[in-house]
Amino acid sequence: MALALDHVVIVVRDLEQAIAAYRALGFAVVPGGTHADGQTHNALVGFADGTYLELLAFLHPERSQHHRWQGRLAGGEGAVDFALRCDDLAAERARWTTRGLASSDPLDGGRLRPDGQRLEWRSSQFPREFGLPFIIQDLT
Repeated sequence: MALALDHVVIVVRDLEQAIAAYRALGFAVVPGGTHADGQTHNALVGFADGTYLELLAFLHPERSQHHRWQGRLAGGEGAVDFALRCDDLAAERARWTTRGLASSDPLDGGRLRPDGQRLEWRSSQFPREFGLPFIIQDLT
C-alpha cells in the first residue's frame, strides 16, 4: 500500500468543550480514550474513507511536558500535525533512508478506548523543521 492520509491532529484545551462544539457543527464525534503516555486523551471525527480528525487535549495542560504538540497551545487551539499511514513502517523507513531522509526510530504508541479495547500502533517522525507529517502503522 502506498502512503495515504490517516488523520489530522487538532490540539484543543478542553476535550469536552471541543466535542460539544464539533457536534454542534454537525459532526459525529466519538470519544477515543487516553493515550498510553498518560499525557493526552482524544476524540475522533471519522469520515467514510477511514480518515479522521483527532481532537487531542492534554490531561494536565498546566504542567510542562515533553510532548511535541504542547507548545501549540501557547498560540491557541488548532491543527498541529497530520499522519500518513503505511502497511510496513520498517520498509518505508528503509526506503527513505536510501534517499537520504532520516526519521526517528519507530515509537510504539497506543490508547485505551472507553469500551476497554486497546489500540496499538508504531510511528516514526521526521525532524520538525522539515514540516513533514509523521508516519503510522496500525498494529491492531
